[in-house]
Amino acid sequence: MKALFFAKSLLLLFILFLLTFAGHMLLPKNAFLGSITQKHDHLEKLPSPRIVLVGGSNLAFGVDSPMLERFTGLRVANMGIIVRLGLRFNLNEVKKTVGAGDLVLIMPEYRNFFRNYMEGTETLAEMAFIYPPSLTWLSSFDQYKNLAKGFIKVFKRKTGSWLLTFLQPQDKFQRSRARIYRRDGFNIQGDVITHLRYGRSKILGSNFNLHGVPYNPRAARAINRFAAAVQKRGATVLFTYPILARSTFDRNREWLEKLHRTLAKTLKIPILSTPGAETFPPDDHFFDTIYHLGRKGRTLRTKTLISRLTPHLPRRP
Repeated sequence: MKALFFAKSLLLLFILFLLTFAGHMLLPKNAFLGSITQKHDHLEKLPSPRIVLVGGSNLAFGVDSPMLERFTGLRVANMGIIVRLGLRFNLNEVKKTVGAGDLVLIMPEYRNFFRNYMEGTETLAEMAFIYPPSLTWLSSFDQYKNLAKGFIKVFKRKTGSWLLTFLQPQDKFQRSRARIYRRDGFNIQGDVITHLRYGRSKILGSNFNLHGVPYNPRAARAINRFAAAVQKRGATVLFTYPILARSTFDRNREWLEKLHRTLAKTLKIPILSTPGAETFPPDDHFFDTIYHLGRKGRTLRTKTLISRLTPHLPRRP
């Protein structure tokens, strides 16, 4: 038994070494996903009670955490990076760190509740290259399946783009995107701030159509299991919807309202709002996608969050 355990330990260490080496060789040193390192360093250093924001890039681009800290009196850890990691990953990565007195706000992008999107994509493999400890946050067969598929795709894509950098320069779009989506583009709390000096993009990306897309009940069950686990340690868990461009909401109103009715029945934690209440008109509020807010929208969104969180904040002595 001891020999088997030793062999498994050596194999795991070897895999972690390979991932770390490959990550340094294949991925940009300032990769956007690399922000996970400073986000977890910040989270682990913050004493409880604190506010922990769980979700994807709607949080990274949509919250002014210093403002949230000033109005609530609590330190904030914004863990949002990108939707393609999936809701299960988002929950698992903070589950063991949440402590007594913490307020956890779960704000996942809508896609997590449909099809199998909560299990992430090949981006899980890219994250493993960048931050090997993230492998410990995989807990489902579908996550491991996405990881396995992703390793080959990421390797091919990254080696191809690596060679191309010697053959052709980045175009204007790639250069402008690299100025925003970078590891050092976050403040200490975990908010993206590199985009605040720019105006709105001409076209908002990440549009979606939920008509006829099957609902996935596993997402709500995962939230309930997470909440039950951290509530035992004295944490408070809340849920709200991501901000969305109003035009996109209008096109998906029937399905988003149906989702809300379903979650109102199945989630065992407070839901702070409705999908319809979490919308802004696109002009002057959004940056480059229907989830990413610019400076003006970010400020308004944070004020709204403060008003909705206030009744749930721990009483100050």
